[in-house]
Amino acid sequence: MRRIPFAAAICLFFINTTAMSETLMQDTIYLEEVTVSGAVEDDLKSSEAKVVEKKRSNNIADFLAKDPEINLTRKSSVGDGTNTLTIRGQSSERIQVNIDGVNMNSTGNIGAGYIDFNMLPLDNIERIEVIKGGSSAEYGNVIGGVINAYTAHPTSKPKASIYATMGGWDEADDFYNIRGSYSQMFGNFGVSLGMSRQEADEYFKNSDYKVTHIAPKFFLRLPWKAELTAGVDYTKSRRGMIIANVPGTADYDSDFPTIETSDGFAGGGGPDMTPNEGAYQEKERFIYNAAYTQDITDNAFFELSAYKVYEDRTDKNFAAKDSNNGLVQDGDVIYERELEMDRSYGFKAKTEVKISDHTVLFGAERKNLHGGETDIKVSINPNNGNQQRALGKTDSKQEIITDGVFLADSWDINSMFTLDLGVRYDTYETENFTHNFDDSKLSPKAGLTYTITPQDKAAVYMYQSYRIPTMPDTVHYANGDAVDELRDRGIKPEEVNALDFVYRHDFSGKGFVKFSAWYYDIDNYSIRRTIPTTADPATTVNAQYNVDNAEFIGTSLGGEYKVLSSLTLNAGVSYQKSEKSGDPTDKDFSSSSDEVDNIPEYKGNAGFVWKITDKLTFDMGLNYIGERPKYEDGKKKTLSSYTLADASIAYEVVKNTVLEVYADNIFDKKYEEASGYESMGFNAGASVRWTY
Repeated sequence: MRRIPFAAAICLFFINTTAMSETLMQDTIYLEEVTVSGAVEDDLKSSEAKVVEKKRSNNIADFLAKDPEINLTRKSSVGDGTNTLTIRGQSSERIQVNIDGVNMNSTGNIGAGYIDFNMLPLDNIERIEVIKGGSSAEYGNVIGGVINAYTAHPTSKPKASIYATMGGWDEADDFYNIRGSYSQMFGNFGVSLGMSRQEADEYFKNSDYKVTHIAPKFFLRLPWKAELTAGVDYTKSRRGMIIANVPGTADYDSDFPTIETSDGFAGGGGPDMTPNEGAYQEKERFIYNAAYTQDITDNAFFELSAYKVYEDRTDKNFAAKDSNNGLVQDGDVIYERELEMDRSYGFKAKTEVKISDHTVLFGAERKNLHGGETDIKVSINPNNGNQQRALGKTDSKQEIITDGVFLADSWDINSMFTLDLGVRYDTYETENFTHNFDDSKLSPKAGLTYTITPQDKAAVYMYQSYRIPTMPDTVHYANGDAVDELRDRGIKPEEVNALDFVYRHDFSGKGFVKFSAWYYDIDNYSIRRTIPTTADPATTVNAQYNVDNAEFIGTSLGGEYKVLSSLTLNAGVSYQKSEKSGDPTDKDFSSSSDEVDNIPEYKGNAGFVWKITDKLTFDMGLNYIGERPKYEDGKKKTLSSYTLADASIAYEVVKNTVLEVYADNIFDKKYEEASGYESMGFNAGASVRWTY
């Protein structure tokens, strides 16, 4: 396979800026309280800005939940560590989350590719950018979009904050969250620090949750307008594994919602891995990152960055009762496994320069995605006391190596038209898998923005994207050998042809309205299904494979408007539809689903923010999620639609100190985000935020 030496990219242009010109595909959310009027609005330098307060949100996903193009599928709104977020129907392996340029997606070693948003708190986060779709040449392996979060850059003036919230669905202290931040420059040296602690009691049976997050970052200004930054992002979380709670059984507890099936430890399959009371999963992650930036001129600079991940997980299960004549006793450890989940690292160099009417971006990156050892310390069949599987350490040494180079130009043709052109070239290869794969792809991008008036812009984007198979894709393909229809098919990269249209009108400082439409045509769309084996249809395997094609079409309309100086209305609605074809395992088309799971056909929200006085603010919102298809147990089912209401009232008790009281799901609606998991009913709480 042809490879691109990473070092060669560094030797090209040594010029850079933080990002290409903002396009209509990007939304920016500022997490600090900002007054959008007059000079302050000019300082934002973004017609896309949505300005909100931190309030009761616990992680990045909470801030994005009301976006009509984003959908959450959590088992529980507190503490769920599974795949929780999709953008335009594209799940976590098709989107990218970065904090200060460092990729936060897990490799998914011994499990599924996921983004654990509970390991991405809001500590010291200044703003979040959401780039919809794969129109940017800078980001590879992306179909649904990119979420970029940025920590606050220190200044000579110290900044600090403390936030605390407490609330619940049953008791006033069912959950709490405390976080704080501090940043300051001391001459040429600076520090930015974020810390938080969250805890939640059981909502489902055995689903208690704890997470601690510490993120220090250091800044050193160097001669000739250069800066060196280095930091570490540390997170430790402990999540109880949800266990079944079925009426009529001996272990049923009416204090918790009914759950038909328990959570499963990834890679499970024995009685020792069926969670019982006290079973938990604990994760600890360090991400080390460093970056060097160098201004060359006022219009050009260069950046070189690197990161290294250490993520470990412990799975532990306990016996539910005495058994086998006392060989196994209630509470004994029957399963314990330690996993080196992620040992990935990466490098990136990029340079941007503005020359006349052109803003040119060029760069390259390498990522080495791999896990480490698996150490099974205990494995006991609780029914007979025998060892279930081989104990000890194993290391598959599996890895996926990806290289990419990108080039883009944003050309202001005149005062009315801006042409964005880009191209990205990606290569990948796998090592030490049962079936190894490699491939490469050139992906062109093009967009044209028409500034109709100073308040009106329209843009159309046509582009191709390319998604490299993830670690779980490649690992689970081996299971396909048990199914004749999948034999020798291999795992193929997804190739996407996409079309986006965006129109935005700004109401001269009073608000905006934005219309979007998109179409994705994805060849070799990858899915994972539990399917019967050819040799024994009563036995199933969890297999990853490609179907021939999947199509996604959608539209959205949203915005906000200040009807009075003290009253702002907001609303949004989306329509999405998907269809996939060419599934080689479909033998009974009447029971299969041609739609992609968990995408609501309609989603909408409406609300208002009323500033009653200079110190008192009231807001309220309604959120509607339409019916969602779900393929389950070989059949298509439909998750019901639902509408939720929430409200809050905030009061500045003294300068820089805001007290808030809030309520979610005011009408105690019963609903499911994830199939089989009844979401939280009415819940309420209070928070206080102090800033300096």
